[in-house]
Amino acid sequence: MTHRALVPALIAVFLLSSAMAGEGKPVELQDRAALDFQAPTLDGGELQLSSLKGKVVLLNFWGIWCIPCRKEIPELQTMYEELRHRGLEIVGINVGDEAETARKYVAQQSMSYPVLLSEDIADDYDVEVFPTNVIIDRAGHIRHVEEGYDDGTTALLRDIIERLLAQEPPGTGNKP
Repeated sequence: MTHRALVPALIAVFLLSSAMAGEGKPVELQDRAALDFQAPTLDGGELQLSSLKGKVVLLNFWGIWCIPCRKEIPELQTMYEELRHRGLEIVGINVGDEAETARKYVAQQSMSYPVLLSEDIADDYDVEVFPTNVIIDRAGHIRHVEEGYDDGTTALLRDIIERLLAQEPPGTGNKP
C-alpha cells in the first residue's frame, strides 16, 4: 500500500473507532439508580443528589470552554424557569473551569439553578462528551442520557422531562 492510500485508511479507522468508543454508554447508564453525590455549589451551599428524590432531575455536565455547552445553557435556563414549579430540578456540573471563572459565567448567564464544580462526579457518571445531560426520574433512576448538543437537543430533553413530570411521584399512587 502506498503512503497516499495509507493515510486515508488510517484516518477512516481512527474516525470509526472514535465514533464507536462512546457507543453504548448511555444504554449502560439508563434504567440504573443514579449515583448519589454530595458537593458544594458555586454559591457556597451544599447539594446532595438524594435530597432531590421526588423531583425530576437533569444533570447537565458542561464547561465554559465547550461552545455547544454555552449555546445550550440559555435554553436550559428557560426550561428550568418554565418547569421548576412542576418538579424539575436542574443541576449544572461544571468540569474543567476554575471556580471564580465559573461563578462569573453563571452570573453573566443568570443561571438560577444550582451549579457544582466537580470532575469527580463527571468521572463517576463516565462523562466523556460535553455537554452531557442525564435525566433522573422522581424515584432516582436514570431514564435518559444525551451526549452532545444540536438544535433539537433541548426539545428532546424537554419532551422526556415533561413525560416524567406527568407521572405521579413515588408513594402517592392509590393503594387498594
